[in-house]
Amino acid sequence: ANEMGWVSMFRSTFRELMDSNTKEKIQKIAETTGTIDLKNSLNYFYGHINLDSILDLFKKRCQSMNVQLRIIPINTSIKIIIQHDLGKNWPLFIIKQMNSILNEIEYRIINEDYNSQGFSFEIVKIGDE
Repeated sequence: ANEMGWVSMFRSTFRELMDSNTKEKIQKIAETTGTIDLKNSLNYFYGHINLDSILDLFKKRCQSMNVQLRIIPINTSIKIIIQHDLGKNWPLFIIKQMNSILNEIEYRIINEDYNSQGFSFEIVKIGDE
């Protein structure tokens, strides 16, 4: 986490920061700074950006944040299921950030589903959906 420039903070503080911003503001941050930071991290650790490196880094990120994550291959897609307590806007941040970087390698997110304890989505190759 330190090597990637992540900062530590209390969950309640993080949740308040996420939830005190509008959905639009959170998604804009995810699409701009969040995506640039993610690309820099992927290049630093893996030397390239592909689906495997994105999923591996996301898994490590969730582990470091103590967020429950399942990655389930389903036919031509990969289903991601996440249980968390990081606020109502954190899933919006993750979906937007992930979709921005996935689009660059010809993948995209479909079937997003949100509830009070978690969210899920699927990753598909563009053209396979």
